[in-house]
Amino acid sequence: MTALDDLPDVTSFFGIDLKTGSMIIAALGV
Repeated sequence: MTALDDLPDVTSFFGIDLKTGSMIIAALGV
């Protein structure tokens, strides 16, 4: 996980991307 620690911006980007994806999947599910 050293790479993620060195690139917090990337980690945040993926975090937001996953949250957005989950919201989209939830919307489609409904």
